[in-house]
Amino acid sequence: MWLAPVAILCIPEITRAQERLQLVGCVPLNRAQVAADLELELGVVATSHVVVRVSCTPDALLLEVDDGVTGKRISRGVAPIDFVDPGAPRVVALLVSELVLASWAELLLVSEEARREAIARVNAYLAARERASAEQRAAPIEPAQSPPDARVRTAPTDANARRRATRPAEPPQAVQSADSAQPSRATTLDAFEIDAGARLRDGRTPFGAGLFGLSARVSLRPRWSIGLRASVEIADVPRAAGDVAYSLFCGGVVVGFELLRQRRFTLELRAEPRVGWARLDGRPLRSTTEGRALDAPVVELEVTLAPSMRFGHVHLALGVSVGATLLGPIGIVSGEPSVALPGFAAGLSLIIGLR
Repeated sequence: MWLAPVAILCIPEITRAQERLQLVGCVPLNRAQVAADLELELGVVATSHVVVRVSCTPDALLLEVDDGVTGKRISRGVAPIDFVDPGAPRVVALLVSELVLASWAELLLVSEEARREAIARVNAYLAARERASAEQRAAPIEPAQSPPDARVRTAPTDANARRRATRPAEPPQAVQSADSAQPSRATTLDAFEIDAGARLRDGRTPFGAGLFGLSARVSLRPRWSIGLRASVEIADVPRAAGDVAYSLFCGGVVVGFELLRQRRFTLELRAEPRVGWARLDGRPLRSTTEGRALDAPVVELEVTLAPSMRFGHVHLALGVSVGATLLGPIGIVSGEPSVALPGFAAGLSLIIGLR
């Protein structure tokens, strides 16, 4: 005697859902099936708070929803579908439910006062849905024969029953404010880099030198980075009376700023102040010429423009740099141009990095 009353009580809810669903030009779409699938996605309480209008044209399918929870009217246009397909009602119900859930998700983007009011409405809906689910689980269901003259609604189809049986039961969760779950920004390792190239020094007489460097940097902000770099520069400067062996060991701070980033390409500007120690060692060709070694501190400032391409965790860059040596040794060669570090310098290097 229990089955007939339960089945009859379900008829007003489904009828109410059908009244809130309007189909315009969507023949032969099954309106009752769309309403039933929509209740399956959003629940009976949610469908009682929305009014849905589906307009079908040869070119598009227009969905319009008046959302009573958020107080908004939302619409969406999608490509037309084949209404003869048995799964067409399910597709339309999924499209409408996604539109409603997207409207609820936008609650976090409005003002604080409006967000609190909307969150309260959504939480009230979730509580009502939980109470309805609890009452449904608590209601006893016993097999019985219905009276011959009673109007009993037919049981759901096997496909709908399987969908309800396989759908996971998830407990409702209250919506929280976006300010309560903001991740903290932490400093992260950006890259290890190795570079090799050449530098042209324009002292009293220009000379070239080989360059090798190693650096490590960390990210401070989306476009800024900072790190340390150690470098070695060596050269053998020829003179008529002999050669001058030149070596420079430096350490400095590298500050980088990304000027441009597009997919795998990055254009970065780097500034590097550094200090080091230089040695000039005179090696005369004749024993009658005196050779001496000179050691002195070096202070330099360099700016590098580095376009790079990223391949997974590896990036390749070409560094074009200009700089100036503010303090450094000067090797005097008798009767010939001196070997001097103070002055301007320009360099070109290949950079290989691992992020």
